[in-house]
Amino acid sequence: MTYTYDVLTSWECSCSYRVFDDKLGLIGETLGETLTRTTTLTQTTTNTASVDAISQRSDCFCLTEENDSVTVTVVGTPTPTATPTATPTPTPTTCEALWPVSSIITIAKGQSAANNLKVSHLIVGNIVDPAAVCPSEGPCTAHRIPVCAGTGVTIAVTGSADNTNIGRGVISCDVDGCFVDAVDVTEKYKSTSADGKDTDRITLLPR
Repeated sequence: MTYTYDVLTSWECSCSYRVFDDKLGLIGETLGETLTRTTTLTQTTTNTASVDAISQRSDCFCLTEENDSVTVTVVGTPTPTATPTATPTPTPTTCEALWPVSSIITIAKGQSAANNLKVSHLIVGNIVDPAAVCPSEGPCTAHRIPVCAGTGVTIAVTGSADNTNIGRGVISCDVDGCFVDAVDVTEKYKSTSADGKDTDRITLLPR
């Protein structure tokens, strides 16, 4: 709210005056110029303004009225704009939570269809989207297996006796299969049937 104060004098009055407001205090001094004061109102208020001459000359007391008042009615207090609630950032779902430990059986892609069943791989671990890696229809021939990074994988290699399993990287292999404590980088191993007619190469990919 802005209040405006005009001191009206006759032409023969040429003195300085102080303007007071009973609610706002001293507004200022004027030779006839308009004074203003801005404030915030929260309730209906009546302000009374008064004028005093600074000089004591007799011609400085020629005001017709020395007081004036005005009432400002506050209709309603504006409702403050609510600060929108920040949308919390969702906690990322870990790979292990999304893809718990599961297993798939794959015969990979051997040297020939006739010998492909001689080596079979039972892979157990946090396999990423196992249903996509090994669809339910038909034999699974996957040889690139995505797993959650940092998780362990165990592979049992069956299908024929005395398979030869050789790992590359930190993966460990023996005659029964292979295992790795944590797949942090791409891990590979090769399995060969006892008669040498089927060779599979499996790759574990960290995701």
